[in-house]
Amino acid sequence: MPDEDAKALLKKGTYGVLSAVDVDGMPYGVPLNYVYSEADRALFFHCAIEGRKVDCIRRDSRVCFTVVGRSDIDAAHFTTRYSSVIVEGRASFVQDDDEKRLRLRQLCDALTPSEPRRDEVIESYLPKVAIVRVDLERISGKANKKEDA
Repeated sequence: MPDEDAKALLKKGTYGVLSAVDVDGMPYGVPLNYVYSEADRALFFHCAIEGRKVDCIRRDSRVCFTVVGRSDIDAAHFTTRYSSVIVEGRASFVQDDDEKRLRLRQLCDALTPSEPRRDEVIESYLPKVAIVRVDLERISGKANKKEDA
């Protein structure tokens, strides 16, 4: 898949799987919501300030993130029509409260665009939530969209 198509899939998506290595060296994958900022060449997600995901990122900032855009079984042709993107990058925690607000607003705008209490909820959760930034180092997309075989 061309890079532009992979970026478009990242931009369109809202849900993916973050993969990291935990403190015992075990692979750890966790599904989560995210928002992609093409201008920053980064994706952002929120999480609790403590937990396995946070421990993994603190131990090793290298992560992988996968988004599946389409997955349809084509039984007649014994294949799957799909589109997906995998990104590799470095995760870090957003420390600045103004940037945390910005990223939470972006997440809310993408996931709950008509919720009128957005700013009130963001302010109440700000001290209790971590915002993780994943700076993208590599993007790889793949698709099987062929309609005949």
